[in-house]
Amino acid sequence: EEKGDNKYRIVHLGYCITIQKISENTFQLSCDKSEFDCVWRSYFDLDENYRSIRHRINKSDQYLCNACKAGKGIRILRQDPWETLISFIISQNRNIPAIKRSIALLCEATGKIKTDYNNEQYYLFPSPDDILSLSDDSLSDCKLGYRCAYIRAAALAVSQGSIRLDELL
Repeated sequence: EEKGDNKYRIVHLGYCITIQKISENTFQLSCDKSEFDCVWRSYFDLDENYRSIRHRINKSDQYLCNACKAGKGIRILRQDPWETLISFIISQNRNIPAIKRSIALLCEATGKIKTDYNNEQYYLFPSPDDILSLSDDSLSDCKLGYRCAYIRAAALAVSQGSIRLDELL
């Protein structure tokens, strides 16, 4: 979530961080070192050496070389598999503002609120059981359209264990 002034807020696994770009290579983070090492280092995949990966690419593969050049500086986020699954279902045939709106409405519908380091409240991403506890009308109010049935089915499958998201890691 963009907060203005080169500042962004990210919620992950019940944690919330605000990141503000101070200069070209300097960022201010709203967490202590312990939380950063425990949660955010892995989330931002900071222990992966992307330069080493780029150097292993066969130089004759122009397509992959061009892709790496275009994506230089981009990091792969280690997002929660459940959140990724639901966000992917929501993203079908939608633009980014609509996806963000539906995800925010879904988080608000389940009503789990925490407070960040700046004393600002934020909503947690709902668990499968949280989604299953929503009425059809409440789920529909999240502007999900035909995706409601798919989201409910995914929540049921994960809740019952017929889909094991930890096996995807």
